[in-house]
Amino acid sequence: MLRTIVRIGDREITEGIICWSATPENDPNRHGVLSVAEGALTSGVDYAADVRVLDAVKTPPEPLFTGLIWSVTVRDDNGLDLELRTGSQRLREQRIGGLILGANMSVPERIYSVLRLAGVKPEQMMLQGLAFPLPNAFEVSTPVSGLLVSSAFAVGDVTFVSDGQVPRAADDLAETPAAKTTMTGGGSLIEGYRSASCWAWTTVQAASLDAAEELGLSNIRRALAWISLCARYSFSASPGQLERRYHREIAALSRLELGSVAHVRALRSPHRWLRCVDGFSEHHDLDPTALDLQQLRVPRRVEGDLWQAVLSWRRASESSDFLSRSSALWQGVEHYVKATATRKLFSRADLDRLRKSAPSWMGSEQTERFTTMIDHLNDVPLMPRLHAAIGRDQVPISDEELEILKRSRELRNRTEHGQVPSEADADDLRLAIGILGRLLVYRLANSS
Repeated sequence: MLRTIVRIGDREITEGIICWSATPENDPNRHGVLSVAEGALTSGVDYAADVRVLDAVKTPPEPLFTGLIWSVTVRDDNGLDLELRTGSQRLREQRIGGLILGANMSVPERIYSVLRLAGVKPEQMMLQGLAFPLPNAFEVSTPVSGLLVSSAFAVGDVTFVSDGQVPRAADDLAETPAAKTTMTGGGSLIEGYRSASCWAWTTVQAASLDAAEELGLSNIRRALAWISLCARYSFSASPGQLERRYHREIAALSRLELGSVAHVRALRSPHRWLRCVDGFSEHHDLDPTALDLQQLRVPRRVEGDLWQAVLSWRRASESSDFLSRSSALWQGVEHYVKATATRKLFSRADLDRLRKSAPSWMGSEQTERFTTMIDHLNDVPLMPRLHAAIGRDQVPISDEELEILKRSRELRNRTEHGQVPSEADADDLRLAIGILGRLLVYRLANSS
């Protein structure tokens, strides 16, 4: 056996490693193959987690390879061969668009920004000459379809306009060759930005172009959601106004969508870019036999809450908006634990005695609040119910993974209150979505 340590997520493997080989470090498409004996991974690992291969001969162990698991095959002796690829593989998996026209950006800055949009961690990159300016104010703008604007109007920090400086902001980039490059689906980058009757723009504070784009587009999506809500508001009166106009066709059939191109411009430095942001970089048809999906049988009868949990997981997995993903994740968790029975600490007789024990000095409203709180004494908070559900389903999960779930819930609450998520938050959310998927597969298996 080799003196090699393999870390997959938070799991460390030191036994059963038969062979490790990789292409040279200067290979732009670097990959490796790790062969392990039967039973080496019986403790359970998450194939979607980050992988590090370390040389155990060195003190401390020296990294040999950092990346992701590309594929796993079962050998005739029931051992496993894991093909590994570098973290740049995430570029093919994420909603990062890809085509960028930048101005006053160094090559390392462009590469760093694209990799961060793909979810690659800074410590997984080795970029020479990388230097970002100090945090800056940025203007973020994008075309909007489905909205008719006769004069500029604002929704919070987002302004919608029909013409003027916003669509012409990228004019000086229009004659460059990259601006005329055809995007996936047709049309050039500059045409994708200009060809609209309405644009949305907002200003944000951020440390880099990619961070500014993510924050700015999130603000614009929220503004569009508010406009859609107001358009579908069907009550006859508005707050503070007795009569209001209504048009059913507009309310029912209007669809507001962001364009496929965003323009991001620093206001205190020359940094800027025009970028295609729409869709996955790549799609792949799913072959069930290639993933042994036949092993994951769905029972004939499945409780409704479990299906709702699966649908919530899909929304969390496929949405491009951070807050939407975070909210969908915990909607899925709540549906997952809903049917979990927990021990009641108070009997009916106990509750009746407590209701009758309200102090005589309480007023009527205080007494009502007192008895209402007593009615909820047997309610168990979400996290203890989650622990109980995991134990009932016998899901293999580590303490670190439980901590990731806890952090992701705190993150959901902070994000809903306006805090901007960090790079570490994005990594936690990605891992938490994978953990919820594991919980649901085990629940479905136990329902068979």
